[in-house]
Amino acid sequence: MSDGRCAVSYKVRQRNATGNGVASIDLGIRRIATLAFQSGESILYHGGELLAEQRYWAKKIADCKPSGWTGEGDTKNRKSDRSISYSHEWTARKKVMLRALADSIVDQCIARGIGTIVIGDLKGITKDKDFGSEMNQKLHAWPFAKLTQLISDKAEREGIEIVSVSERNTSK
Repeated sequence: MSDGRCAVSYKVRQRNATGNGVASIDLGIRRIATLAFQSGESILYHGGELLAEQRYWAKKIADCKPSGWTGEGDTKNRKSDRSISYSHEWTARKKVMLRALADSIVDQCIARGIGTIVIGDLKGITKDKDFGSEMNQKLHAWPFAKLTQLISDKAEREGIEIVSVSERNTSK
């Protein structure tokens, strides 16, 4: 356009789910996701690699000294350029790993004609609970919300409905 504006149009390819089957996803730490189908078949996705990466990068970041550090004073609120760089690298690697996991889960559902995915809503599941310092740290650092969002986004693009259910008391 002559006034400097432009118009962009694009076409989004959306596949509709071919079936009406239902799958459920249970999120965890050691097994980051368990995908179960109505047929009784299930697929386990192990979270060990992501957990190991998380530990590795947390240690690398913790070992960095703040810029201008002389060995004295408050270092909690100061970060070195190297620790910031490590944080960005870990965030990028985590994003790639989670996106690949979400893609795999949704692709498995498409291959089996799944039209609805039931996924647990983990909000508030740790409220007023103490699992010990190590487990609390893992739970709070684990990307449940991000993974759920990635799965939901891809599933919806593929025409698969997402149903969120409360996780409360499901292990009893």
